[in-house]
Amino acid sequence: IIDKPGGFAVKKNCPCCNNPWQQEVESSGSAAEVAELALACVACGGLDPKNLDTTVSPRENFYQYAIGGWKKANPIPAEYPSWNTFLELHELNQARVRAIVEGLNCSEGETPDDPVLAKLTAFWVSANDEATIEALGTDPLKGPLALADAVADAAPGSAERAAALGSFMAELGITCLFNMDEGADSKDSKMTRATLSQSGLGLPDRDYYFDEDKAEKRALYAAHLDRSLAKIAALVDLKG
Repeated sequence: IIDKPGGFAVKKNCPCCNNPWQQEVESSGSAAEVAELALACVACGGLDPKNLDTTVSPRENFYQYAIGGWKKANPIPAEYPSWNTFLELHELNQARVRAIVEGLNCSEGETPDDPVLAKLTAFWVSANDEATIEALGTDPLKGPLALADAVADAAPGSAERAAALGSFMAELGITCLFNMDEGADSKDSKMTRATLSQSGLGLPDRDYYFDEDKAEKRALYAAHLDRSLAKIAALVDLKG
């Protein structure tokens, strides 16, 4: 029988799944006790022995011992650089979401009465309307490019450039300085709070922008940005 307290699947009456490491145990022999409980979890089906690679000693390579069987049975798909159970779950979820959306009969032009489903239908139809997308060409880029022009035209270090950059990021949802999101309150999980955090950079970390030994990489990165922006500009000029 499967129960899911806290969102984690566990088996009832399984001593391992009952989180023995969180329970109070005697200081002596606690490690051995946990090991015994882990074996009990395998016996009752909490762990799948087929995921193990018992040809490898856990003392030599515990990682291979723990998931070697799963890796052998789940080779990396050709379209992925890596593969794991989270990506497998993502693919499964994508397929299920697609089945739900297609079940709304979006392609037949029907609009659901529910306003949320109606928005979902409109989004799905517009994203798959290749004829309209091709006819529009680069027109959808004109707004973002105008915002970029406003940033470039403002004097470096000026309040005008800061305001233009802020508008650019806010309009396009780009978080190159800081990120604003929502999440569960760490002190009250029933509440959702706005959160501010440091956003990502184009290069891996701060050192890539300042360290002398990263100068070659900075130059290559700048050249990549120049090529990318030049291609966008040429495409816009070509399409008018």
